[in-house]
Amino acid sequence: MIELPLSYAATTLFEIPLTRLAGRVPAPLSPIEVRPGVGLVSVTMCRVQEGGVHGAHGPLPAYDEVVFCVHVDPDLERGVPDLAMLVLTFAATEARALAANADHHDLPVLDRPIRVTLDGHRQEVSDADGPIANLTCEHPTPRYEQRPAVLQVYTPTESGVRTYDETFEARSFRHQRRAPCAVLHDHPLFAGVDVSGLTRPFLQWVCEPGRVLVQRASVPTRPVGGLP
Repeated sequence: MIELPLSYAATTLFEIPLTRLAGRVPAPLSPIEVRPGVGLVSVTMCRVQEGGVHGAHGPLPAYDEVVFCVHVDPDLERGVPDLAMLVLTFAATEARALAANADHHDLPVLDRPIRVTLDGHRQEVSDADGPIANLTCEHPTPRYEQRPAVLQVYTPTESGVRTYDETFEARSFRHQRRAPCAVLHDHPLFAGVDVSGLTRPFLQWVCEPGRVLVQRASVPTRPVGGLP
């Protein structure tokens, strides 16, 4: 188990036509459908504090990570998660974090550093070539409560799909207010998926700024068999 202290985390889910995800979800996984022909993708941003021990990679400096995922049907034999997600790209501000996550979690990583500016819930993600994503929480009255988030995480590899479990212990808030909250730019972070027009959240999960939270992830990853 890898346990990391974070100072912030947020996930924003967007509805997307399934036609834009054609060929992106390997068997035996299936993209979740919130209504016929419409699936979900998400952008997650985490700020990892200095000194978090990444298994054999040891403690790392503080860094920010941004993860782009397609949401899939969960394996209910493992329990009922809050989210089940297939990682298409993991990006970070720290090269050692890329190596650690590729090693421990078999994640597909963006081969260039990113930059993240964080102010409250306002996240600005960019790289040397320009902007990647701007996100925020537009809910006027977030009500934070101590509530864990349980995830099933899947990752595509050359030998097939693998999986691991992840939890967040945090004071957080979830909402479905559909006010525009994001601008996503065409960028390799999105792994060739057309994210144009994705501005309003289907669901947003945000942690209380200024509160330390804990992320736990199981290691090593496990092969995925035939899901129902």
